[in-house]
Amino acid sequence: MKIRGIFAKLLLAGLFLVIISLVTYGMESGIKSSSDDINILMDTFTQSSENPFSFDWTPHAPIEIDSDIDFLSLGFNGSGSEVDPYIIEDYIIRPNDDSTSAISITGTTRYFIIRDCYMDWGRTGIHIDNVEDNTVELINNICSFNTYTGIEISRSTGANLINNTCTHNEVFGILMTDSPYSILTNNICNNNLGNGLGLSENSFTSLFDNNFKGNGQYGILLGLDSDSCIITSNLFEETHFVAILVRSHENIIYNNTFIENNLFEYLGSSSQAHDEGKSNNWFNSETKKGNFWSDLGDKCKYAIDGSANSKDFYPLNRRLSCPNPITISAISIVIPLLIGGSILAFVTPKYILPYIKRKNIKDKTATLFKRIKI
Repeated sequence: MKIRGIFAKLLLAGLFLVIISLVTYGMESGIKSSSDDINILMDTFTQSSENPFSFDWTPHAPIEIDSDIDFLSLGFNGSGSEVDPYIIEDYIIRPNDDSTSAISITGTTRYFIIRDCYMDWGRTGIHIDNVEDNTVELINNICSFNTYTGIEISRSTGANLINNTCTHNEVFGILMTDSPYSILTNNICNNNLGNGLGLSENSFTSLFDNNFKGNGQYGILLGLDSDSCIITSNLFEETHFVAILVRSHENIIYNNTFIENNLFEYLGSSSQAHDEGKSNNWFNSETKKGNFWSDLGDKCKYAIDGSANSKDFYPLNRRLSCPNPITISAISIVIPLLIGGSILAFVTPKYILPYIKRKNIKDKTATLFKRIKI
């Protein structure tokens, strides 16, 4: 009887532990399921040392700033000078409203930095419009799962975007309009339903060391009046349409890596980029270095589809045996000149000079007859 009592107690204790374990597992599963969107992003950051996030965020309501005084009234650190800018940092902002931006700043003249913030489930993560030139700096922010864009900047010249991650947004990861002379470096614009980056009226913009992977339309949409941009050292991978669609002019695109883009064969094209502009250079004319194209094969140059009929004459992965295209171009100019010169050298003494002499004699004779007649 005594042994049976002990066994019963052990059985009850075991059942109790099993129940506690199941409850704990259920709670952990619920927590995990409610934060899956953040976990997707965490996986991205653990693979890259370019994004040193602390993940020590403080919950905050959406921030709206319409004038310089709002920085003070909302209690942000800094004085707004170039050496002591206002700082907005370490917040997690989730509007849960597809018409609201997590952070919206318009019409300011003071310097400010937004850094180390997480923003999702709004219209736009960060919205900047019509601020003073060269006063905007966005560093190490996560702007994802928004119904329009991760980051949107308009009418704000000279913005700096560094180490930001804009993924799983519906239209653009980053959109910049009428904000020339901006610099984007080490940003991640992956897995957006639409485009990784859109530029419109955004000339003289520099893009380097950014990642564009798995976007539903274009990696970069380089729109009208976005001329003289430099696009270098970026990674484009598995974009559904072309990696870069160019509709502007005189841009330099080199030292980029293109891997398996244009999965849906945009407009029936086969190349990984599409050029509809004018005078765009797909290689660096000084270093004679172009881009890496995963589908180059054994070709010596890479043809970019589009009305511009552009070519990358110096693919980074072309065969060592490929001839120098500049030499070929020079020969194609020199040979016709030599042939033309040889023809002139033969024709001039035999036909042209005698004709000139006869014509001169005829003219002199006509003049002489006129004088005699007079």
